[in-house]
Amino acid sequence: MSKARGAKLPDPVLAKAKHHILDTLAAMVSGSVLKPGILARQYVEQQGGPPEAQVVGSSMVISAVNAAIANGMMAHADETDDSNGSQAYIRDVPSFPQH
Repeated sequence: MSKARGAKLPDPVLAKAKHHILDTLAAMVSGSVLKPGILARQYVEQQGGPPEAQVVGSSMVISAVNAAIANGMMAHADETDDSNGSQAYIRDVPSFPQH
């Protein structure tokens, strides 16, 4: 994995990755104004932590773990991410860099 960091991705892989990252970001922004996203932000704000990562849709910068919790909750808040019940995994949220 450490050597893969500088590797050039094939164009179709890069295009698909961009699609999933943008899809996840849109789901996070949408979910940030819904009740699950609001509650997640309130929860992690109380947890605090070192200023390592930003919570999407806010100016809040908290620990990377807590930002991941809030961002993940917001990404799934209205079920608009690219996941469905026929998959064994959720491909969008894990592909979005948190830090």
